Amino acid sequence: MPGFVDGHSHGHLGGSKMLLMCSLNGCKTIENIRETLRAFIAEHPDMDRIQGIGWDDATFGASGPTAAMIDDLTDKPISLIDYGHHSYWLNSAAMKLKNITKDTPDVADGVIVRDAKGNPTGCFREGAKIYFEDLIYHFTVEQYKKAILRYQEAFLPLGLTMLFDPMVNLDYGSENVMEAYHQLDAEGKLKLRVHGGYQVFADKNPVADVEHAVALRKKFKGKRFDIDTIKILLDGVLESRTAYLNEPYSDSKDNYRGMLRFDTDTLADTVKKANELNITIHIHTIGDGAVTKALDAFEKAASATDARNAITHMQLVQPADIDRMAKLHVVAVANPFWFHHRAGLSHKVIHTLSWQGTR
Repeated sequence: MPGFVDGHSHGHLGGSKMLLMCSLNGCKTIENIRETLRAFIAEHPDMDRIQGIGWDDATFGASGPTAAMIDDLTDKPISLIDYGHHSYWLNSAAMKLKNITKDTPDVADGVIVRDAKGNPTGCFREGAKIYFEDLIYHFTVEQYKKAILRYQEAFLPLGLTMLFDPMVNLDYGSENVMEAYHQLDAEGKLKLRVHGGYQVFADKNPVADVEHAVALRKKFKGKRFDIDTIKILLDGVLESRTAYLNEPYSDSKDNYRGMLRFDTDTLADTVKKANELNITIHIHTIGDGAVTKALDAFEKAASATDARNAITHMQLVQPADIDRMAKLHVVAVANPFWFHHRAGLSHKVIHTLSWQGTR
């Protein structure tokens, strides 16, 4: 029988969450979060730092959560990732460890939420994670191998046979995830076929990084694991007001439209280089403005029509851009779970995207 293929699944992270991180999915209040964290800390006394994932950004509003809400739980560093992987919550011990203070500079592609005196509150958005990258998504090769096998164990019985893991360098500055997949493949233990996406960043010479990804592909390619895609985060998410819109947010006082993490020229150059090297592009777009900008870049790059370039999520989409996707041969990777889980798309747009995707 044919198997299921998941077109957007963070396999190594899913396994890490099952084994190594405190799961905060389903926690609707700060009391729920505190209780869950307290239990996890008690169950893992040997951990020198606590990692968690799954808190709901919408629970806290635009200002986000604060370190003070969890500081009394432990004197160990705590780093918590929201369920969308776009906002981060640190306690005071973690900020002290990374020397994050009032004097820490802002970043162009992220947000450090501050109080009235300019002190970081403990909530960080998007590229602001540059100050604590080694506190998130960071495990050893052996830990990742166990996590991947745990994920595989959970999903093989459901009929999943292949997946696209969008960011195999999610543990920034490390090759541990790629090495873990490679070793499991070589050992004959990787039963799923895994296509990996390598993330590049606007401020880290993305064109050169595409070439680096090609080298990594040669290094780690096996029978069931291959790095054949470049992943780009073009905007953020609606909950934290970092998704990029064509019109200002309704509650904006200064015509704020969100955040773009790539300019059109840089994005187009990255797309062109990747396609020249037989690597496809997979762009995260939540806001309709980001969808438009992504299509502008594809148009400017004049990429080959057989490249299978894609944009994903697309919570808000202008009808005219659906026609542009067809014209530019861009694959719309719609995620029905997001439609259900996050507010943003009307039933009409959901129907339109679903129909367009199946024609």
